[in-house]
This record gives sequence, C-alpha cells and structure tokens, in this order.
Amino acid sequence: MDVLDDMTSEALEIQRQGNGWFAYTKQMHTVREGGTFLKLLDVLDERQLTATEAALLAQMLLHSTGDEALPRNKDEFCDAIEDLVDEAEAVYDARTGYLEYPVDVNGLRRAIVGFWNPVRSASNLFGLLMGGCAGKTSMRSTDELQIA
Repeated sequence: MDVLDDMTSEALEIQRQGNGWFAYTKQMHTVREGGTFLKLLDVLDERQLTATEAALLAQMLLHSTGDEALPRNKDEFCDAIEDLVDEAEAVYDARTGYLEYPVDVNGLRRAIVGFWNPVRSASNLFGLLMGGCAGKTSMRSTDELQIA
C-alpha cells in the first residue's frame, strides 16, 4: 500500500526523482490516491522513469484514442509530442502553482534522449525571442522507443 502526501508535496517528490517534466494535476493525484493497477503511476515518486516509461506517460497524457500512432524514433516521437502539446490546453500544475502545458517538451527530451544540448537550447531561445517556435529541437538519435 502506498500512502500519498498532499498534492503539492507529491508533485515536489516526483520532481526530486527526476520526473518533473509533466504537470502534476489534481486528476492525476486523485487517481493515485484511489489506487490504480497502472504501476507507472506508482513509481513516479520512487525513481526516475526509464525512457520508455516517460514516453508511455507522455503518450497517455496527450494522445487520444483513434489518433495516428506516434513514431518510435526518439526524436520524431518528441517532435510529435511537441505538436500535441501545442494543441493541448493548459492545466493546473501542483508543483508550480500555475497553469502549465501538460508536458514540458524539453524536459521530456532529456528524459527520453538522455542529454541536453545547450547549443540547440540557445538556438531555441533565439527563435523564441525572434517570434518563432522554441521547442522544435531535434537531437541526434537513431534509437527507437519500445512503445506498443
């Protein structure tokens, strides 16, 4: 049996485990409080998610039944998630106390690809300042995700 703290404490604990790339919402907290057979939601505050687990959670948060299948290539997957984030409505994040996008694409990229590229991030910042889209980075990787 897993006993949860209050919503804000859980959100901060999840972030400390390296899983702070998604908004921790009241709905997610309620599902976790009630108990679930989805082990993925149980381990959020216990350890950092693997790349495959992070991809699965991002897909669960943003992908609707009947939508086109997401790519298996890590970079293409993150690009597809970014497109879904662009269409998503903001949600209340207990960690920040503000309305946020459901998924922080740059944080998800770090969780899936495994590194952060400061050159691309600087380029993204420049693009944002110039009025462009800041999140559309493509980090080199040919690995595919093991997502069904």
